[in-house]
Amino acid sequence: MPYTEALLRSIPRLDAPSHGRLDAIRGRPPLLTALPEGCAFQARCPYAQPRCATERPSLSGAPHAFACWFPCSAAYARESLA
Repeated sequence: MPYTEALLRSIPRLDAPSHGRLDAIRGRPPLLTALPEGCAFQARCPYAQPRCATERPSLSGAPHAFACWFPCSAAYARESLA
């Protein structure tokens, strides 16, 4: 999941130099009272495609539910966008 991947990248690592900059998820979260059309994470997602801006994905993937049109690893996503 792109959002999960971004969260994991933002965790401080013991093997990284101390006082270094942490990776941050770019942009700002949407207002919960005014969610955008399509995926709520699409404006901040490095793998977003046109469909993400116009169609809201439904929850799927039980038992760990997710809502994403392109729930794949970073390497796979880069290959599919090429």
